[in-house]
Amino acid sequence: MIVYADINIKKIFKQIFTDKIIEYKKLSDFQNRSTKQGCTIILIDDTKYVKEMPFIKSDIVITNGIDTKENNNDPNFLAGPIKIDFLKNSVSHTIFTEKNTFENLTIVDQRLINSKNNKSCFLTSIEKNILMELMLKKKIKRSEIKENILNIKNNIETNSLDSHLTRIRKKIDKIDKNVKIFSKNEYISIIYL
Repeated sequence: MIVYADINIKKIFKQIFTDKIIEYKKLSDFQNRSTKQGCTIILIDDTKYVKEMPFIKSDIVITNGIDTKENNNDPNFLAGPIKIDFLKNSVSHTIFTEKNTFENLTIVDQRLINSKNNKSCFLTSIEKNILMELMLKKKIKRSEIKENILNIKNNIETNSLDSHLTRIRKKIDKIDKNVKIFSKNEYISIIYL
């Protein structure tokens, strides 16, 4: 999940979304963003930005009470102030309705499904979160997963991440032999052979 804002909201969002990897960027960086970023939250305090910005359906735009009925690609507009539970539900809904896919594999609820052979397996919440991040980003730093999904400080030595990756690899291998997860140095990546 990426949050674009001109105010420092890292501490607040980390407390609200404890199970998500959140990347923070300045609002001025929004114009040059990649549209394949998954769930994106944009905090806007000025009406001029609303008409200028190229929103997409998976965007959640939080405004300071700005009337946003005229939007170009129908993102989720939320006029502030909003309740934390409402924001959590909006993000969950957006993530759920996004396609969490990689090649033949799709995550639906807690199931990983191969669309070609209809084989599936169950994923734990942590396995699902790790795999969703990999499907979205294709390559991710080990430290990001450790800190943001497993809630383990980077300076703590543990094999927890490797254990989760081993279980994910075994589950993927049972339903699709062509999808592989590799660990090299500080990075983990997912590829299709």
